[in-house]
Amino acid sequence: MLNVQGKYIWRATVFLMISIGVKYCSDSVKSHRGAMRMTDEFALNSAFNIRMYLEENSRCPKSLPGWDNVKIDHHDEEYINYGNEHGFFRLKFSCGKNHKYTVAVLYSFDSESYFTGEGSSPVKIAYGHFSERKYIEVSKKADIDSALKHIYGF
Repeated sequence: MLNVQGKYIWRATVFLMISIGVKYCSDSVKSHRGAMRMTDEFALNSAFNIRMYLEENSRCPKSLPGWDNVKIDHHDEEYINYGNEHGFFRLKFSCGKNHKYTVAVLYSFDSESYFTGEGSSPVKIAYGHFSERKYIEVSKKADIDSALKHIYGF
């Protein structure tokens, strides 16, 4: 049986371990969300690059800046992995003859973001879990940061 002083030391040790665990998990979630935000920023810039290319060339681009190391998945679709040490996510882009384009960021089997547009119209963002989809529009490239702050809160 522990004496009173031993109980306080034991409680303090347990409290310290729990605090460290909560801090680690909290930082891990923030880091993962930071990687998601960084990937969404890249995807949104890619969507604006497609829009700019369409405006200048009246046709879809065959490739995009930063889309290096393109891979082919089991559906014969091109994709890249983008992220950092806190998370890598799959990105795909498509652009049709009607000048409708989509950049998709796939976080998991049930969570993704889609950045879509047509010609010079605003880029529409659909984000969040598939059961709680949210939407926002971004008219110009200069508004990317404020749109991401709206989505992520930072």
